[in-house]
Order: sequence, then structure tokens, then C-alpha cells
Amino acid sequence: MRGSMKESKEFNQVIDVLMLAGTLLLRSGAEIYRVEDTMVRIAHSQGIQDCNVLAMPAAIFFSIENTNISRMKRVTSSAYNIEKVCDVNQVSRQLVAGEISLNEAEIALKRLQKKDSPIVKKKSRSLQPSALHFFPSCSEEIYSML
Repeated sequence: MRGSMKESKEFNQVIDVLMLAGTLLLRSGAEIYRVEDTMVRIAHSQGIQDCNVLAMPAAIFFSIENTNISRMKRVTSSAYNIEKVCDVNQVSRQLVAGEISLNEAEIALKRLQKKDSPIVKKKSRSLQPSALHFFPSCSEEIYSML
């Protein structure tokens, strides 16, 4: 690890960012190897060389060799969202290339975490007419919720 990684706040931020990227990828239906590769690349770009990542459909594990540092994240829900996979990959590439800072990457990933799937938006719009049919007295409330 490089000297600047001694500051535990920055060190934890690196791990937070790579865990968030991995979680978003896994929840969005990315391949296991892509999740692991992305996390390792982020770690290497931030000075963490001797690390291990194990991704499974329901969890992600990250550890640093010769330390007692490890993280585990359970991933409970997933849905295919190729757009989000591409967006996370883009943030990762920019971070690894030095085009954005760790803080900028974290902000971008947190935005992506809140971003709805295009399919969810489409489904909610398609439910509007049927919801009004079954709940005519609540039509204004239903429209405001969708």
C-alpha cells in the first residue's frame, strides 16, 4: 500500500467505493468476473495491491492480504439493468485512469445507487390507467405517487 493510504479515513473510503461499485454491479446483473475485476482494478488504482475479492450471487467479500482488514456485503436483491452496469463501469474506468477523484467516484456511484431502472419507470407508467380503473376515487393521489 502506498504511504498516503495510512490515513484510515481515505483507506476506508477506498474500500467503501469499491464495495459500492461491486454491489451495484452485482445487483444490476453483471457477471461475477466483472464484479471481481472492477473491484480489484479500483483497489489497485488506489494503492491497494495485495487484495482478494470473492463475488457470489448473494454476497461480496473483500480482503487485504497480510492484514486483518476484510469486508463482506450481502446482496439481497437483484434485477438486470445493463444501463447501470455500463454506468458503474464508466465511473470505474474514469477513477482508474485518474480522470476523476475518489470523492467524485463515490458521489457518482451514490447517484447511480438511487437511480431507478428504466424498466421500473416503464412499468409504473403502464400501471397508471389500470390503477385508475380500480381506484377512481383516488385518481389524483395515484398519479402523484407514480
